[in-house]
Amino acid sequence: MIVKTDRQPKQYFAVADDLDDVSTDLSDAINSANQLSDDLSTACSDAHELRHEIETVAALMGVNIELPEVNAFDGKQIKQLNIDVDEAFRQAQKEIHKSVPRLPRLTAQEFVVSGLCGVAAALVDAFLVGAPHKGNSSETGSPLTDLLRKIGQQDGDLHPLLKWFEKKCTVPYDKSSIKNMMYPKNHRLRSFAHDPLLGMLFAIIDLKLGTCTCIDNSGMIQMIPGAGPQEIEVLTCIVVYFGHLISDVCTKAGLPIPGWCLTQLLTGEGKAGISFAKVTQEMYIEGYDLRHLLSMKSSNALGCFLLWLYHKMQKDAFGDVTTPGYQREIEDMHERSKKDKMLFIMNSVATTGNLVKVLTSENITAINLPQWIAMVKSSATIVSAVSRDMSPELAVMNRNAINAVWGELELD
Repeated sequence: MIVKTDRQPKQYFAVADDLDDVSTDLSDAINSANQLSDDLSTACSDAHELRHEIETVAALMGVNIELPEVNAFDGKQIKQLNIDVDEAFRQAQKEIHKSVPRLPRLTAQEFVVSGLCGVAAALVDAFLVGAPHKGNSSETGSPLTDLLRKIGQQDGDLHPLLKWFEKKCTVPYDKSSIKNMMYPKNHRLRSFAHDPLLGMLFAIIDLKLGTCTCIDNSGMIQMIPGAGPQEIEVLTCIVVYFGHLISDVCTKAGLPIPGWCLTQLLTGEGKAGISFAKVTQEMYIEGYDLRHLLSMKSSNALGCFLLWLYHKMQKDAFGDVTTPGYQREIEDMHERSKKDKMLFIMNSVATTGNLVKVLTSENITAINLPQWIAMVKSSATIVSAVSRDMSPELAVMNRNAINAVWGELELD
């Protein structure tokens, strides 16, 4: 009897195909694992070589660092190696920046020379420049200014020439007495056309219009009418302007310091009830004029000359080394920066000496204006040097070190 059924026989041998697939996958996995093992071994070898190269570079850069050995795969070890490498590069970067300071380092000799030049300038300022007057007396307290005041006096050889300029170069703005504005001792300070710096423009205007442009006691600019407009060429006005200045420069009152007339606009009174305009006017009356300006400049000029002489001697002694263009530009810039730094030290010492002179004499006319201006200029130069972009300098100044490092690596 035959019994029919819908049940199919079990496919026992169908598993063999699946086992073949698994075997293939396992074989591929083993191959991948072997490849990964080879890659890890190569990575460890590269890490070991990288460790040696980094330590070599760090040593040439002046950085002492020891990295861990990497002989086998270790995730924590590789991570620590990355951290150590980053730290090594940070230290190397610091060393690179230290190798090119923003301001060049001075030797002990250069510091001493700069200070001595400043002391020499301060001594000249204290004993030869001094103050133009002693109190309210007519005697001068400045030997150098006293010598300049003797030029053009009545018994001098220049006196006839100065009188000729005075006669030929008469001007409408030479008014010595105007109520609430000017009187003989201050009229050249209050009249714009008498200023050696700003006066030319006002002189041309006043000569053409026949006026006198001046500053009153309240600090207001006034144009005082005179003889009226004149037919005069601009070139003639300029010649007359300079001729009149020449006739006034050797007189008892002299000419004001260039730009000093602008101080008369500052009439605001402080807590003591004294305005800046009054202080500067008294300084001018006391003899703080163009001649004393020349005396004051002598101290700073001496300090600068001594520094120039020192640099000249150093250059002659060691010679001028010729180098490639880009390298020479950097070296020239560093040489200028060194000179600027020495000049800053010299001006600091000289300015300190002048400050001591002013405080001990209790005389405002003892202040050396050119010296303080030189100090401000030196300070601005130093600030500019400190804040400059140093990327090109870092690239050039470390070029030799980089070449040396690569040469060392190639040898290894």
